[in-house]
Amino acid sequence: MSGLKSIQMAIALAADRRDHALEHFAKARCALDFGLDQLAQLQSYAADTEKRWIQIAQQATSREVLQCKHHFIGRLQHAIGLQRLAMQSLDADLGATKKALLEAECRLAGLRKVYERKQAAMRQAQTRSEQKQMDEFAAFQQRIVLAGEYHGDLA
Repeated sequence: MSGLKSIQMAIALAADRRDHALEHFAKARCALDFGLDQLAQLQSYAADTEKRWIQIAQQATSREVLQCKHHFIGRLQHAIGLQRLAMQSLDADLGATKKALLEAECRLAGLRKVYERKQAAMRQAQTRSEQKQMDEFAAFQQRIVLAGEYHGDLA
């Protein structure tokens, strides 16, 4: 029975680790979703700004305004590039947390399978023991009956 308790403790620990990995995975997924939303907003803002500046440029605009526009769009493109790099990092983090989660789930499933097998083996051993006791009792009763018949023949 102590073997089952140690496996139960290992299962509890593995379940805690799996839950921890699941929590990290969920946080990584949220971070990636948030980052993707930010990237989409930056790209949308850059596209809208570009359209407005094209309209402004079609009207006679000073050279200084056009340079400011060009500089601003360059900074927006730089921010988009940085956000894409951040997305790559967040995606890699998500992949790592997913891998850790799958490993934790596999470990937990393996321990549960070991527990089930050990339980089945113990039930089987218990059944065999009970059957052996019943067989021994039946044999004992048979010997008593045969001994009684043998002694009855002598009388």
